[in-house]
Amino acid sequence: MVYYKIQNNSMKSIRNFHILVVSFIILFFASGGYTQPQIPKENISETTSSEVKKQIERLYDDKASERGAAAEALGEMGQQAVSAIPFLIELFADTDPIILKAQDGTAEITSPSKKAVASLIKIGPPAIEPLIAALQDKRTIIRFNSVEALKKIKDPRAVEPLIHVLKDNDSDVQKNAVEALGQIRDMHALGPLSSFHHNSKYSQKQEVAFALKNIIDKMRENRNTEELIRALNNSEAIVRELAADALGQMQASRAVQPLITLLEDEDPEVRKKAAVALGAIKDQKAVDPLISLLRDNNEEVREGAVKALQNIGVVALETLLNALKDKNESVRIAAVKILSGIKDKRMLTYMIDALDDESWIVRLEAARALGKINDAQAVGPLINALRDRNASVHDAAERSLISLGTSVADPLLVHALKEDDIRIRSSAAKILGEVRDKSAIIYLIDALKDQTWVVRAEAAIALGKIGDEQALGPLYDATNDRDSYVRDVAAGAIQKIKDQ
Repeated sequence: MVYYKIQNNSMKSIRNFHILVVSFIILFFASGGYTQPQIPKENISETTSSEVKKQIERLYDDKASERGAAAEALGEMGQQAVSAIPFLIELFADTDPIILKAQDGTAEITSPSKKAVASLIKIGPPAIEPLIAALQDKRTIIRFNSVEALKKIKDPRAVEPLIHVLKDNDSDVQKNAVEALGQIRDMHALGPLSSFHHNSKYSQKQEVAFALKNIIDKMRENRNTEELIRALNNSEAIVRELAADALGQMQASRAVQPLITLLEDEDPEVRKKAAVALGAIKDQKAVDPLISLLRDNNEEVREGAVKALQNIGVVALETLLNALKDKNESVRIAAVKILSGIKDKRMLTYMIDALDDESWIVRLEAARALGKINDAQAVGPLINALRDRNASVHDAAERSLISLGTSVADPLLVHALKEDDIRIRSSAAKILGEVRDKSAIIYLIDALKDQTWVVRAEAAIALGKIGDEQALGPLYDATNDRDSYVRDVAAGAIQKIKDQ
């Protein structure tokens, strides 16, 4: 509907009113003016009550507003106005504009046809059969509005007739039938809508997909497991995808084997949905097929398999531990990611071993995982990982050592300040500053004399973070360092300690 804000005593009000009038004129002449209904007045049944008869007769009035008001009045009578149904259907062709003004200054353009549709919706079930018959009318507007009314009434008797309307020669009528079938949500429309989706233009596919989703959602709500399993074999990928998703939400154990089969589907989105569904069901039979899916050439499919195996959890543990030795890099990467979320004593040993994997991504994920395991045995291997040739692995090891905190990290980190590798010495200083353990101050003061400026700088920054006054003297000395950056950070550390 088109709305115009009419504001009195302003130029905007006048302009908008002119627009409204012009719209009225355009709509009137575009519609061809009012034409008498094809049903003669004489066809009004003698058994019709006087009030209903009076309103039917008003449908023949020369004024569109009168015809609209009569249609509305018949709708308010509900099923008492059953004898008016054929006349209201005939009014579907009456598109003459009616302007309705509201108290707030707005105006709505409607028509007798829209009023008739609304009235038939109120009359409800008794209107179904006449509306179904009207789907065969030669006039497009009658067919369109008949679908519109059936869409809102949502009676299952309309499903088969609406399926036939999918073959209508008018695209707007077809589109409305798709929406109607989606609103009614009857599973018998699934097959025909799937075929229509296959043959639709790209611009129509989204609307059909929405209708298909509505139907499958209803099947899920009704727990139509067998029908949804059957839908996994549908020719349209969108249906297979939606059905897999629904079965996963239902945690339907009967669907495990069909969903495993679907992991080999030609469509990657279907494979992903099948994997996620299996993860939701959490059946051990799905573990090996999901591990195999980690080799899929589609990244999103692999992510779906990872998510599924994460949901399955401990049940998949043994298979995942074996997967850490798989020849395929993607499988090893996924296995480390999944295992990092499982609490088991064996994780520590396997993650430490993974720090030596030939894939830097596996090493990265292992370093991250060890940061989540609060075990002193992880500190040594993580310190060694600071030597890693890949900067991301080095940084992950550093962050994990920080997350382990003072309770387990400091003794070995203090020793790391004397390592030959510059990266280990500088990282050790940085980590000691982050964990803020005052017992490390003496070692950090000593590191201010390191031969490498990077280590001296990190030591100065760390002392500033720890914030102990006993570091002030050595830090003042460091303000005379031969490297300008070390001098700057030493001055900053001094100021930080003073401000505390």
